[in-house]
Amino acid sequence: MLISFKGLRPFSLSLVLASLEAGLAAGPAFADLLAPDWNAAAAKTYLARQGAAEPPGSGSAMAVSLPVIGFSSGFNDAELPPAARDKLINQADTAPFAWPSCAVAPASPGPIVRDDTGTWFTQDYDFGCVHVSVNGDRNTDDSDQNRARIPDGDAVGSVDDETDSGTAGSLTIRVNRFGLPYLVSIECYDEIKALCQPTGPWQSLINRLSIVGGTP
Repeated sequence: MLISFKGLRPFSLSLVLASLEAGLAAGPAFADLLAPDWNAAAAKTYLARQGAAEPPGSGSAMAVSLPVIGFSSGFNDAELPPAARDKLINQADTAPFAWPSCAVAPASPGPIVRDDTGTWFTQDYDFGCVHVSVNGDRNTDDSDQNRARIPDGDAVGSVDDETDSGTAGSLTIRVNRFGLPYLVSIECYDEIKALCQPTGPWQSLINRLSIVGGTP
């Protein structure tokens, strides 16, 4: 298995390596994989939208066997119309979103990084003063806790005031959705350092994530 890490920042690379390590530990037995809940409201909405789409190619985000969460076009609008809100992983959130003034207009995300099994992914978003990496993984260990249904919820996983990439700090959020543990890592420059604090407005950013890929 060959994966190119060219162009990935050190922060994102560490997530990729962690995912690979977890995948190797779990082995190829699909019985050891967490089963995504494709019956969740956001997942059902996503699948309904994809119903008439062409079959996914092997190199696309659709080839991943879990919901790929990320940022859709227009996610940073102050308020979303109902059709756009239906795509969000947190459909109950109706609060306006304050996009950081230092952030550049959202560009295309980095390519999906995954292996041939399609059981994990990582993807980067560069918004100038804010960098976001999203990682999802179906691989699990032998603990009963990881094999159990993972309840929905968001929580701070780690905080770092200094990073290798020269940003002012970083924050890793554990995002539990669809019976799976996702990690969303946020790097902040000085202009938006408050976003990377445990008490900062990171939840507003997490609430604008939606399903952008994946197939049962």
